[in-house]
Amino acid sequence: MYHAIVKKQIASVFAHLDKSDYEHVLSGIGTTIEHHFAGDHCLGGRRTSVGAMRLWFRRLFRLFPNLQFEIHSMALPLLRLNV
Repeated sequence: MYHAIVKKQIASVFAHLDKSDYEHVLSGIGTTIEHHFAGDHCLGGRRTSVGAMRLWFRRLFRLFPNLQFEIHSMALPLLRLNV
């Protein structure tokens, strides 16, 4: 059940990103974040705040206005319960 819920939430995030709706994504991010995008280019680097992520998404969609995501597979860690 846990995996089904998480997969649905992740699919929803990418569906919103397909519409360039990164504000929906940002609304679900907590106050403590760490986002890394590899590379020595205009999208590369590390972000640690929602404001910095907002600027990164703006740049991403300005550079790639027709960006679309396609999920081919999704792997989630096992949830262990100590009972």
